[in-house]
Amino acid sequence: MTIRLTCRPVRRAPGAICRAKATDRPVILAALYLWFGGLTWMQGAFYGIGAAVIAIIGRSVWKLVKMTVAKDRLLRTIFFVSGIATASTESEVVWLFIGSGLLTMLVKAPPKLAGRAMSLSLMP
Repeated sequence: MTIRLTCRPVRRAPGAICRAKATDRPVILAALYLWFGGLTWMQGAFYGIGAAVIAIIGRSVWKLVKMTVAKDRLLRTIFFVSGIATASTESEVVWLFIGSGLLTMLVKAPPKLAGRAMSLSLMP
């Protein structure tokens, strides 16, 4: 197994150099893990990395929910109903998400009825 890492100097861009070094470390760690067939301390490092990634995703989800759902009663209700349905069935119900989107669309932007039959179209 051959590991070839090249590092080119970048003029006036120290951020690019830092980015390259930050992305090389996990690659080197993974290559060493494969080379030595798995070491206990490397397994621990990967478990720690996985926990950190889950924490970052959870924090981002929390911020997104606070920005979008917290101020709107309809969206909050749909959020909780979808969450309960997903948790109880242990799967995502596609029709529930489609229905939630249609309900939100009909409540927030009801179609204009100008003396003609209402048509619900998914295309603009």
